Amino acid sequence: INPVSPYALEGFPSFGLAASRQMLGDEGWQGEDNERQFVSLYLLILERIRDTNGLIMGVVERSLGTEPVVIHRLLDSLQDAGVMKKDDVKTLLENLRLYANYFGLAEPVVRQRLPAILASMALQDRRKDAVRSLSGGLRRRLLVARALVNEPELLLLDEPTVGLDPHARHLLWERLRHLRNTGRTLLLSTHYMDEAEQLCDQLVIMDRGQIIAQGSPQTLIAAHAPGEIIEIFAPVTLHPELLSSIEGARSHESLADCLLVFVQRAEPHMPRLLQHFAAQAQILARRSTLEDVYLKLTGRRLAEQT
Repeated sequence: INPVSPYALEGFPSFGLAASRQMLGDEGWQGEDNERQFVSLYLLILERIRDTNGLIMGVVERSLGTEPVVIHRLLDSLQDAGVMKKDDVKTLLENLRLYANYFGLAEPVVRQRLPAILASMALQDRRKDAVRSLSGGLRRRLLVARALVNEPELLLLDEPTVGLDPHARHLLWERLRHLRNTGRTLLLSTHYMDEAEQLCDQLVIMDRGQIIAQGSPQTLIAAHAPGEIIEIFAPVTLHPELLSSIEGARSHESLADCLLVFVQRAEPHMPRLLQHFAAQAQILARRSTLEDVYLKLTGRRLAEQT
């Protein structure tokens, strides 16, 4: 990451990147309305780069809000932005060549560029495979490879790992980390908190279309869910008794399926809890996560919105 002047998105209060090459995550954009908002953000970014409204309108119907969104001094042309799109045509290599043609790249440039793109997504051995035959994880890596054909400085990723099995998710995470380390800025939307915590340098957490928190994963956890968590799966009727047996609890969240108790350290409380409630409850001690941050800020889990 090379810190330079901040790049701000106007229309979002105090929202900006403190460095030019980071991975920025948006959490909490769920449901049809919020998906439209995120598409609108992408389109607003693109159409403010240059006067390209006609092209963008031909791809997705524009849905503009009342606030302008501008990336300052980062992009000089539409070809500086990479967008993942979905088409199932030809072999993997032919598919990438087709996308290269969209950008008018000369054949010598294509021959020189595609091997590096394939290597960046670990797809060298799959270049002759038919796109339709690829697994979900391989297809997702191909989508990212397509977005790299024009060597963008900014890569927009909307839920890149949704529907993938854990192994495929981790493989794609590894590839995205590699891209970040090559000097690109990645704008990522996700509702997987572990994904945001693992990948993102900076986060913007949104709820009902509003920014409710922003910062690095570590900063957000330290600010909103410090210490450790005692997670207790027990009937709601047992929650008051459980809370009374935990001295020094910082706060708690009582949910339909469990009780979360925020403490400085969980270990001192565990023997007593297990002695008195092991037969009635399942009791776990763990570190705080971004899921806990979201719960503290909104009063509900992200999964409850899906």
